[in-house]
Amino acid sequence: MKEPAAVFRDSLLIYCFIWAVLAVGCFQVLPRIEVTTTADLEPWLVPSYLTGLGGSLLAALGSMLTASAGDVRSPEGKNYRHRLAWGLGAVGFIGILFPLGLTGFVFLNAARDTDWFRGLFG
Repeated sequence: MKEPAAVFRDSLLIYCFIWAVLAVGCFQVLPRIEVTTTADLEPWLVPSYLTGLGGSLLAALGSMLTASAGDVRSPEGKNYRHRLAWGLGAVGFIGILFPLGLTGFVFLNAARDTDWFRGLFG
C-alpha cells in the first residue's frame, strides 16, 4: 500500500494534468476552430484556474484520506474518512471538470443558430 503523501502527490499531478488538458481544449481549441472568440472566454479564465487547481487539491486530499483510512482502527473512523474523502473528491471533480462544462455550454450556444441544431432538435 502506498503512503498517503505519495498518493496525494501522484493524485494531484494526475488531476492537474486532466484539468490542464480540458482547459487547453476550452481556451485554446474553441477560439482556433472559430466556435467563439478569445475575448468571450477571457472572463472565465481566472475562475477556471481557481476551480481547476482548487478542485485538484480537494480531489487529491480525498485520495490521501482514502489511503490513510487503513490506519484508523475504529470502523466509525474509517467510515467517516471514506465519506469525507468521497465528498472532497466529488467537489474536486466538479472543479476539475469546469472547463468541460464551459466548453459544452459555449459549443451548444454556438450550435444553437445552425441548421444542424434546428434539424436535430426541431
